[in-house]
Amino acid sequence: MTISDTDDGLPQPTFVEEIAELLLNEPARKAITEYNFELGQKLISMDRFKSHLFALFPDTFNTITTKGVDAYVG
Repeated sequence: MTISDTDDGLPQPTFVEEIAELLLNEPARKAITEYNFELGQKLISMDRFKSHLFALFPDTFNTITTKGVDAYVG
């Protein structure tokens, strides 16, 4: 389904059928959910955030451990 500033009408019947099929297919839903969770862990997890934080501000955090960073970022 294409959505843009100028084209955001109702979904086409084929799109609705694909979504209905996915909603009714538990194994497919589970596989997609697990894949998305793993992808999220790789891309936006707290560990990834902390590694970027250390890379961006090495002088600030060079004397504290990752456990110490938790006091700053949770």
